Amino acid sequence: MNFLSSMSISKRLYGVVALLGLAFAAVAFLTALRLDAVVTQAENTGEKRVPQLLKMSELELNVTRVSLQVRHAILSRTPEELAATLADIGAKRKQIDDTLAAYEKGLFTPSGLERFGSVPPAM
Repeated sequence: MNFLSSMSISKRLYGVVALLGLAFAAVAFLTALRLDAVVTQAENTGEKRVPQLLKMSELELNVTRVSLQVRHAILSRTPEELAATLADIGAKRKQIDDTLAAYEKGLFTPSGLERFGSVPPAM
């Protein structure tokens, strides 16, 4: 006679429940391990990537402001207005250089450093 057929239905159901419990415990353990990796990656993103994105958005804003100030300089009516606009462009240019330097300090991957190499000459 077969081992399973000799067991009563209640014993077979207990066995199935025990196997399912073990399977669920294994899945929960693996999920906890994988979730730890996700948490680590999220912390890394918050500490390193988000500040870099904020610096890039600040850089983009300053480039837009400079382009608007160049347009304003072209349309200026008086030498004083032109001088004030050019002084503001110079100040924005310094902010752009400072932001680029801070961004470069925050780079943490070799590929990021390599890609960043083409940005300062384009500025």
